[in-house]
Amino acid sequence: MENLSQYLRDARRLLLKKPPFPPRPNAYGVRAKRTLKIVLILFFLILNFQGVISRQFAVTGANGLQPLNSMTPVNSMTPVNEQSPASEKPAEQVYSNIRVLKGLPASQIQGAMDFMSAALGVDCAYCHSGAYAKDDKVAKQVSRNMIKMTLDLNKSSFGGSLEVTCYTCHRGQIAPVPSPPAGIIATSDSLPLIDSGRPLPSADQIIEQYISALGGRRALASVTTLSINALTINADRSSSRIALYRKAPDKLLIVSKSNAEISREGFDGKRAWTSSGEAISEPDSDSVARIIRDSEFYPAISMRERYKNPIVGGEVRLGKRPAFMVIATAPDGKPERFFFDETNGLLLRRVIVTKTAMGELYTQADFDDYTKVGLVRLPFSTRWSSPGKSSTRKITSVKQNVRINDEKFQPPERTHDRE
Repeated sequence: MENLSQYLRDARRLLLKKPPFPPRPNAYGVRAKRTLKIVLILFFLILNFQGVISRQFAVTGANGLQPLNSMTPVNSMTPVNEQSPASEKPAEQVYSNIRVLKGLPASQIQGAMDFMSAALGVDCAYCHSGAYAKDDKVAKQVSRNMIKMTLDLNKSSFGGSLEVTCYTCHRGQIAPVPSPPAGIIATSDSLPLIDSGRPLPSADQIIEQYISALGGRRALASVTTLSINALTINADRSSSRIALYRKAPDKLLIVSKSNAEISREGFDGKRAWTSSGEAISEPDSDSVARIIRDSEFYPAISMRERYKNPIVGGEVRLGKRPAFMVIATAPDGKPERFFFDETNGLLLRRVIVTKTAMGELYTQADFDDYTKVGLVRLPFSTRWSSPGKSSTRKITSVKQNVRINDEKFQPPERTHDRE
């Protein structure tokens, strides 16, 4: 500070010296006054810099000081490391029911709330009812857990530097987007939740409505076999013809013909297998899970028996259709999400989550063009998508209750181990 004062005194003396050339009338005096004014303003700003920073900024990260309401990923809404003025009361002494933001100066609470609202693209009503201190909304409980998570993550992984915030994952949306989209189709994680204000039905109620929409339990039970012909069109416009055979409760054979190549995959109730030409192979664990999943005679109707802990995740909008989202764990341990049309009860979308060493990948099926065949409805169009690829399967013909022997679903005798 002494060096700065000396610099200012030297600058003033230099400004008052007579110039080595004759300036225009009053020009030199005007320049001197302006320069001195600027220097003095800078001096007072430097003296008050600490106070300005403590009032306007909250954190210091890898990119320097960050404004509290900044949307850059290195920001946060956690307490300032700098010591607050002695007169500043902590939030818990000013507001009721403060749980995880204890110790944060009360004056920073509103800024923290504003940041979280912007990070998730919501307003106060998403977490709070009319009485802000009440814990009557699930979103408020979840937000507390998320705040704890980010605080712990920054402390354990970044040495206390505030690098991870709500916006790191949420990006202005309620649901975070941790994985790449499934091909050209947006994943369910990018779907905004709908707050209709009415109580959500249970998972059992949604499944029962779905079964009724397909035709009812009696009608579904009356169909024991299906013989289906279909055309699969890939994203690159290539296509293949499909012959699909099903036998209740879970036998499956799919024969795919593309140009001169024929491939098969099946499930005989116990074993999943695949073949290409004459070569029979043992599929990997992910392929086995997919084949067994596809062997379900009607997707999702046996959710209560086959899946663990089905719960209703909320209401979303698929295009113009409001839908209920049901989350459950499949028999192979993979989490799945099912989206049922609120109006007619039909299954619109199914999302399967596969965990990899680098993160999670989504496989998504969109069901459309439900057509009545006999007493039941079947989706005549199924669009599959996963990162980097997509295809649409369109049914061209269906036969019900045709005679199909169990031997049809067994793998051929010749078997070559998969390399």
